[in-house]
Parts: sequence; C-alpha cells; structure tokens
Amino acid sequence: MATFMVAQSITPGDRVGVYMNNCVQYIVLALGIWKAGAVLVPFKIAIPRAPLRHAVEDSGVRIVFTDTAGIGRFSGDCDGLDVARRVVHLPRTEVPSAGERPAARWS
Repeated sequence: MATFMVAQSITPGDRVGVYMNNCVQYIVLALGIWKAGAVLVPFKIAIPRAPLRHAVEDSGVRIVFTDTAGIGRFSGDCDGLDVARRVVHLPRTEVPSAGERPAARWS
C-alpha cells in the first residue's frame, strides 16, 4: 500500500483523507498512509454536506480514498473542490462467512 501511495505522488507530510466506515481496507489504508510518511485525515460518512466540505477544504488533503458506499456521496458533496478530482475508489472486499473459513485462533 505504501508503494501505491508513492505512485499517487504522496510524499511525507501530505494529508490523505479516508472517507469510509471502519473495515479491513480502512486499517490497510491507515498503515499504508503511515508507512508513506503521510498524515491520515479521517472523514466519517455520516457528516452532513456543509461540515464535510469545510473539513475537506480546511484539512488540506491532497487525495481521498473511499469505498463503494461513499464514492457517490463524497463526489457529490465535494463537487467543485480540488480534491474531488483526486478520489480513489477502493471496492470493499467481502470477508467470508464463518462457514467458509476456519475461525482464527490465538495461541
């Protein structure tokens, strides 16, 4: 993920937005952002349009990562902002149900 961040021209100190609910991809993004030396700026998907636009503008994020649930709303709510052109869509990977894989065990 850090290599992907570098490919997106993310440099140490850059602010990178994440607009999605808590999920596995969120954790992977957070670690990739940290590894690239950038700063994670979380945006909760329940925030109304005006506060979201203000937070996006005020934070100075260069790029925003979102999933299928948030791509349409974020793009619509932040239309016209510079970062609206730098939104990366990450489709959410479904976690198999308990019957499809063995339960994790800690030893």
